[in-house]
Amino acid sequence: MAEASVLEFNFAPVKVLIVEDNDFVRFMLKKYLTGYGVKDVSEATNGEEGINMMSIKPDIVICDIHMSPVDGFNLLKHVRSMPDAESKTPFIFLTGNANAEFVQKARNLTVDAYLLKPITADNLKNKMVALLTRPAS
Repeated sequence: MAEASVLEFNFAPVKVLIVEDNDFVRFMLKKYLTGYGVKDVSEATNGEEGINMMSIKPDIVICDIHMSPVDGFNLLKHVRSMPDAESKTPFIFLTGNANAEFVQKARNLTVDAYLLKPITADNLKNKMVALLTRPAS
């Protein structure tokens, strides 16, 4: 994606759901998102809350993998099994674990993107723009 399109992307109408059990990481993600211009940021502290919050119909979900009682894998599995448009909601997994088993499991569940912690504002922004501007499948 060309740099200009990232710089020109309008984040104001984008609805984001953050699913992360770490308070500081949630705080930083929200700070990044509002810095991009996102106006509608919802937060869940685990996958169970995330499942319930899918009713807000987010445009994109930024989700940790390691949470309980419901982890990111099970949240994504639930969302992908939904019968409506929410099943296609773009998902970005955040994790500190880069082992091949986790990456393959995420791919098998059709995660859209995978970012290793600690993430940077630029990496997240670029990944979001790429997902939000890709052609519908």
